[in-house]
Amino acid sequence: HESAIEQDILVKGTILKYSGSIATLERLQSFRPLPEPLTVQLLTPWL
Repeated sequence: HESAIEQDILVKGTILKYSGSIATLERLQSFRPLPEPLTVQLLTPWL
């Protein structure tokens, strides 16, 4: 799932802020500890 705009993502009761893919540097930010490990998959097209 790809999102060009900033959004909040709820994960196990914790909100993660995602900067959106339109940002030069994409960020996924949490303001409190996550209750369990989080796996992030990055999909990058190679030109």
